[in-house]
Amino acid sequence: MLNTIKAKLIFFSIVCVTAIALSVTFSYIIATASIQEIMENDVLAVADAMEKNINYISKVKPEAYQDQEFKNMVNSVKIGKTGYPFMMNARGVLTVHRSDEGKSLAGQKHIDHIRANKAGGIYEYKASTTGQEKIVAFRYIKNWDMWVVPGVNKEDYFEHLKSDFLKWNAIFGVIIIGILVAVGTWITKSITGPIRGMLRIFRNMDKDAKGSEGDTKETRDLICNLLENMLSRERQ
Repeated sequence: MLNTIKAKLIFFSIVCVTAIALSVTFSYIIATASIQEIMENDVLAVADAMEKNINYISKVKPEAYQDQEFKNMVNSVKIGKTGYPFMMNARGVLTVHRSDEGKSLAGQKHIDHIRANKAGGIYEYKASTTGQEKIVAFRYIKNWDMWVVPGVNKEDYFEHLKSDFLKWNAIFGVIIIGILVAVGTWITKSITGPIRGMLRIFRNMDKDAKGSEGDTKETRDLICNLLENMLSRERQ
């Protein structure tokens, strides 16, 4: 199967392209895992900071959650491109929210999970309304019997990775394949070129040596046939 230089070069090119594809795949997996960790760290950091601030406010001003100024403060927080926090009470009613304040979300899986965990934590889910993958961290505010829940949309973080990663890897892939083809062509010519030169020399010797002995001519013919066979095999 790999009995010609051309076949070996093709096989080598296929191996190289496969190695590049695997390298790109593993790089994407590693990058995705790193971004996932960054998202979780970001939302946890915001949750911790908001927990401290709101706990302090709840002690100084127990009814602050009803004030519009406090709600504006919570709603002004932004995580990533479109992520934001909200607050809800033990019944699953949104007490502070940009657009759905007063709405009950009780019965939704992520809401019920948060309501059942006063120790706080992190949760990943898919929004039923937008279909977006989200990560939320939640912290319990004891004085108000509420949770503050900052969240991020995963697409905000993965959007540039997907477009830039695929674009640049496609460009570099085409360049690398082009280099492999050029190198393969050069190697083939560097091997077959001398063989063609030797073949021309022996053919000219055969034309010029009119009075040569038969066995010498047979030897040259044999060498010429051997060189032609080698060239024929390289073209296959």
